[in-house]
Amino acid sequence: MSGETKEALVVLGCKVTAGTPSAALLRRLGQARLVSEQHPTMLVIFSGGRAWDGMKESTAMANWWQTMGTLAPTLEEDQSQTTLQNAREVSKLCRARGLSCVHLVTCDFHMRRAAFLFKHQSLTVIVHPAPSPGSWGLRHVREWGARCISPFEMLLR
Repeated sequence: MSGETKEALVVLGCKVTAGTPSAALLRRLGQARLVSEQHPTMLVIFSGGRAWDGMKESTAMANWWQTMGTLAPTLEEDQSQTTLQNAREVSKLCRARGLSCVHLVTCDFHMRRAAFLFKHQSLTVIVHPAPSPGSWGLRHVREWGARCISPFEMLLR
């Protein structure tokens, strides 16, 4: 795929503290920056409407992106509160722009479920997981539970 006409780079939000991206969000942004360097004209969509200390995830990501001097065009999706909502809201933005493929960036332990939800929105998904430090732990247990619930959540909404 060309990267310039039919694709977008999507970064999923997570915790922000005092307007500053958390370590996990910085890993996602760093991974997104690597992808953007390979596709410098690709639209970057920052997806995350949850506000932490008054700062929405999408805004914190956009602010960080700007301070890094990255010139790719950007768009903030600032309504979503869950991964399912990320997928639905980003899908709407992509369809309105004639985009059918997303390069998805989120944490490695979150990628399987996120990719599933984005594919369910009829988008082609290319995954770019941001590596997480440490061992299996609580993050993976949480994600396992969320994966079990996701198919049912889609039916309820």
